[in-house]
Amino acid sequence: MKQVWTNRLVLCLLTLGALAGCSKTTVETTVPQTWKNASYQGPRFEKLLIMGVARFEERRRLFEDSLETSLASEDVASEASWKSLPTPELLDTAEIRNVVTAGNFDGVLITRLVDVDVKVESGNDPLSGAPMYATYRESYDEVRDPNFFDPNADYRVQTALYSAESEELVWVARSVTAKPPSVEEGIDSMTRTMARTLKEDGLVAPAAP
Repeated sequence: MKQVWTNRLVLCLLTLGALAGCSKTTVETTVPQTWKNASYQGPRFEKLLIMGVARFEERRRLFEDSLETSLASEDVASEASWKSLPTPELLDTAEIRNVVTAGNFDGVLITRLVDVDVKVESGNDPLSGAPMYATYRESYDEVRDPNFFDPNADYRVQTALYSAESEELVWVARSVTAKPPSVEEGIDSMTRTMARTLKEDGLVAPAAP
């Protein structure tokens, strides 16, 4: 009798495990648009400063930490900007330059939420040629950073990579994260996809041993 009960328990546990595996949600992020500065002749970037433009500090830190972790998984050195610039307020250009210089960053990633559940039309990237710090200021003013979350929406994010030395725009990508069940899962999917895309496009070098 004990053996029969044990067998039933094992069967129940296996069934529950299978159901849990089937119910696990896989969040998909695609990158339908990229643009690369054909005139950029510099080397691959070795250390990136991550700047997530957001008015809510908690989400900014969540995003920047996630992208730092995702880049590390691709063997790319980076650092979340909130560690040196811990404020949700609009940052002064001199403040950012000081952090870039002090941290020996050779690249700066500026990322912002473009829209929620609205189709992005194809065409030339609107930020091509825009100065790095002007892009940050404009993104801060225009960023759509709602204090709500809709699991039925698609989230469209723009990521721009700049050379820290020349401050020229090197690369831009538009990503779409489809209907994430939570903020955390959406950010995780987006940052893993973006880190992988940066590597595949030959923009980043492996971290120094």
